[in-house]
Amino acid sequence: MNQKIRHSLNPDTFLKHAKSTFLAGNECLLKFLELVQQSLYEEENSLKQIGFFRSTLLHYAITTELLLKALALHHERPNIESGEIKTLEN
Repeated sequence: MNQKIRHSLNPDTFLKHAKSTFLAGNECLLKFLELVQQSLYEEENSLKQIGFFRSTLLHYAITTELLLKALALHHERPNIESGEIKTLEN
């Protein structure tokens, strides 16, 4: 029953990925806020603001998805260890 859990079914893998996407989202947010502070209206600046804002939202959405997967895998750990669940689709 104590067999090693596959890397793709290990909640810690998803937590690590969630942390990295969260940190990337924070960096995008800081860059977005930096551009907002520059009160210059230039089309390029405006496009960068939109891009960094959307990137921030995407990173946070991916982080949320990864955290939910990690939570589900943690909840299903006994079934994974017993071999009842072999892939993420199960």
